[in-house]
Amino acid sequence: MNTDFEKELRQLTIFQNEIKKLQTGQIDIVTKLNESKFVLQELKLLPKTAKVYQLVGPTLLEVTLNEAKENVENRLDLLGKEEKKTLEIIKETQQKHDKKKNELIAFQRKLMQPKNVPKKK
Repeated sequence: MNTDFEKELRQLTIFQNEIKKLQTGQIDIVTKLNESKFVLQELKLLPKTAKVYQLVGPTLLEVTLNEAKENVENRLDLLGKEEKKTLEIIKETQQKHDKKKNELIAFQRKLMQPKNVPKKK
């Protein structure tokens, strides 16, 4: 019976680690979103005749201002979708974690209950 409890406890730990990992990834996405928003704001301040360069691998390529804005807007769109997806996965994993936690609490209570001992006559 204890091995079942230990197995369930390991599963709970797996959910906890997965949630931590997902939250770290979500923080990275938010950081990239904020950086991209800042870049877009900066691009909007530039005059239409400004030269804009995009880093592609080790090379800087000249792109038009509109092309640069479109690239950043596309990146913002993709990052927004990725953030939404990650938040959904976090929510689902948190629900699985909470369900497993409640199952463990119930299992632990069951283990703590005294066994049925026949009454003496």
